[in-house]
Amino acid sequence: MPGVIFNPNVKNINLERVFGGFPSGMENCCGNYPSVDIVENEGSFELFAELPGVKKEDVKIVVEDGVLHISGEKQSNIIENEKSKITRNERSFGKFERKFKLTEDINPDEIKANFENGLLKITFAKIVPEEPKEIIIDVK
Repeated sequence: MPGVIFNPNVKNINLERVFGGFPSGMENCCGNYPSVDIVENEGSFELFAELPGVKKEDVKIVVEDGVLHISGEKQSNIIENEKSKITRNERSFGKFERKFKLTEDINPDEIKANFENGLLKITFAKIVPEEPKEIIIDVK
């Protein structure tokens, strides 16, 4: 399907998640982390990933063999000691990773990323197809 980075409803399209380090139950209650939206524009795609509480330096983006890898770690800011203990823990912390198979119409050399206020934006430029070239037949 040209023009689509991934379809979240199809499980066998090289879309993976890894929850190394998240508390038990995180993957059951919250689905894939980080949550993403993908927008197609005329000349590009934009992927938006919500990463509240994650620092820019704790996020890594790699493209390898046509697959985009977004990984990182959300650090806990809770300090337990002998005078305090956690009585309820609903927020999640730990390592995360999402992978997305890129389609052939994405230029892997023109991928840009921006991270601001917990929102990661990755822009993928589309490859502009060459216009058909008409060959003129010489008459002798």
